[in-house]
Amino acid sequence: VQQFLQRVTILPVSATASQTAYQLMESFFLSHGLLTPDALIAATALEHGLTLYTRNVRHFQMIPGLTVVQPY
Repeated sequence: VQQFLQRVTILPVSATASQTAYQLMESFFLSHGLLTPDALIAATALEHGLTLYTRNVRHFQMIPGLTVVQPY
């Protein structure tokens, strides 16, 4: 695990990402069941302009501006 984590960049949740996550929850909690951890992940990816690689594409596909890729 430590060897794998040495290659990973850890991005802290910023105030901006936190606010964006809150807005995403307001928009997609009832309609899509978006939960807090996924909202924070999406908001952080949006803030940094990153592509989100996940096997749970359906958790994120409704978020505008977020590029989501299923790796396999």
